[in-house]
Amino acid sequence: MHHNKSNQLCSKVATTAMTLVVLGVFAMPAQAQAQKKQGQRMADPVAFYFPGYDKNGDGEIDSVEWQRRGNFELLDVNKDGAIDKNELAAMYGKFGKDWKLLNPILPSPGPTFDPSLQTDQVDQQTIGKKSACVVSRSPKCEDADTLASLAGLMETGLGPVFPPNAFCLGVDETFAEPYTDKTGKGMHGGVDIPTDFGTPILAVASGTIVAKIEDEFQLRGKTVVLRHSPEDTGLSFWVYTEYAHMDELPTQAIGQRVKMGEVLGPTGNTGVKPSSSTNATVRRPGIHFAVYYSNTPRYFPGPKYVFPEKVRWMDPHGLYRQRAPFDSQSLKNLPENEKGIAIPIMYVDGITEPKDTKLIWPYACRPTDGKN
Repeated sequence: MHHNKSNQLCSKVATTAMTLVVLGVFAMPAQAQAQKKQGQRMADPVAFYFPGYDKNGDGEIDSVEWQRRGNFELLDVNKDGAIDKNELAAMYGKFGKDWKLLNPILPSPGPTFDPSLQTDQVDQQTIGKKSACVVSRSPKCEDADTLASLAGLMETGLGPVFPPNAFCLGVDETFAEPYTDKTGKGMHGGVDIPTDFGTPILAVASGTIVAKIEDEFQLRGKTVVLRHSPEDTGLSFWVYTEYAHMDELPTQAIGQRVKMGEVLGPTGNTGVKPSSSTNATVRRPGIHFAVYYSNTPRYFPGPKYVFPEKVRWMDPHGLYRQRAPFDSQSLKNLPENEKGIAIPIMYVDGITEPKDTKLIWPYACRPTDGKN
């Protein structure tokens, strides 16, 4: 019976996806081109990213310029209060490289499928063009960036604070930072967490797979989207988490339930090459991690995006606050001493910190004592 439900869900997704393609609402931008060097890392990510962080051009990145991307103290090896180019190189090298999960959470042999998807999946007309434009920011949408900003796609200044005894993968490109020169879209719709090819990507909470996007002729490449009920997260609304640039899509089926910390697939750098003259090389491997939320469970699974009804953008760091406010304007208005967000984590041995958490970072962490 579960297999029949899965087949029905896949058929429904295929039908609605074809409808959207025929309508031509979200056609791929003409300037997008296929990334021809899949599987190859950016030649020199430090040279590409360092100037953007070093705002005053003094050859060092201080803690203010780093803007709470995480692991400042660990990157600052010589403890001089700044990160130089050699120290930044660790973020694109040894961070995450060969970190093996000692007790990986794998798909259950007898998968469970979410029956609520039968009633919660609706068509594009029900969701409405506004919600679709907020997520996709298609050039066919009038004032798409303005709509997205009003729905929460704005810089908040939040950043991750990992447990002091943990070595975790931090962020290089932050939520809603200016992105026009890289993608043609005004703001970055998530955070980017760089790490080596093949590093296991983890489900940040228990949830249901609602989309597996194979299309590599888009900026995000191979992408999976999970939907999390209020019971899954302990929050009062429905959350959608998006994991992009995967090297391979999950083996789990659409509609299948996954557990917090379950391996979704390996890190990659799939997707089209951003149409920027300043980015002449392949992107570094890592994931683009995005979060949407809605007060209703209904959504439309399009061919390139999932469109929740009455959707709002969330800075992914805000997901881990576990207390209101969650809207971006309120998060932006928080005092500076509240913008470093304590991140719950899972270690490579499967132990979580705190032990009772319902949410974790999308990559496992290592203890700083090096035992794992």
